[in-house]
Amino acid sequence: MNTRRLAMYVTLTAISTPALAQSSPARSSEIHQPTEGAAVAKPSGESANAEGESNPPSAAEPRPRGAEQASVEGAFLPFTIGPSTAETYGRIISGYDGAREDFVYEAFADAHVIGGLAIRAGYLSSDLSGHASALLGARFQFLSQERQGLDMAAGLFYMPQDLDGEGLVKARLLLGRNVGVVRLFANVGYGQDPEADDGQAELAMGLLLPTAPSLLLGLDARGRARVFSTDEKHTGIYEPIFDVVVGPVAHYVLGPLVLTSHAGWSSVVIQGPQGAPQPTNDVRNGVSALASVGFAL
Repeated sequence: MNTRRLAMYVTLTAISTPALAQSSPARSSEIHQPTEGAAVAKPSGESANAEGESNPPSAAEPRPRGAEQASVEGAFLPFTIGPSTAETYGRIISGYDGAREDFVYEAFADAHVIGGLAIRAGYLSSDLSGHASALLGARFQFLSQERQGLDMAAGLFYMPQDLDGEGLVKARLLLGRNVGVVRLFANVGYGQDPEADDGQAELAMGLLLPTAPSLLLGLDARGRARVFSTDEKHTGIYEPIFDVVVGPVAHYVLGPLVLTSHAGWSSVVIQGPQGAPQPTNDVRNGVSALASVGFAL
């Protein structure tokens, strides 16, 4: 009986051993094979490659140039000059000044030279005394909002026919800053003739707000005043000593062109006779309307 049991045990062992041997590799492969959806470890070089191919580094968006950017930077405001010197542009403007009861006009070209330097040349009829004059000048931008938190430039301009033909040399500080989507501008200027017996001051302020593609709306204003005069040739005459103009402005960008309109209120103070013990002031008000066409490269 014991012999039979022993023989049966040996037979069963011999039968089961090959089966276990065949099933062992399959179980081993099931243990080591990753399940579906599990992450597979890769060499560090291959992993960096794969990530680099699937997510290439995004390039910085290029800053818009030409007419669109020049408009945002205040290049085509009628009275305020923007501090940016990065653009090359030009403009022709004309309109009517109701306070002076006269047509006004201006044309100029502004060219970026190198770095923060730009030069300007033009012709204008809107000086304080009412005399037309050529204009030559240069601006240099030495602060940028991207780096210092404020755009700032200085300008020096010469108008040879200003101040009754004596000429006027004017220095101007130009400021600009973005506050949210609103772009703010300010100019402070002072000028005098080469003889240093006439002085003028100027303040201009503007703002622009992009409201739709290719459309900017805002406000532009300027005030000019005679600070002093000791020139005897003004004695006995009536002449403007202060003027101001303010109103809304709109820019429409059309490819390389910028169409601008400005309408508002103007005022001029005419004083005389100069040199009298008690000169009188004549304040005149009126509507101002301007339109211009500009371009940028």
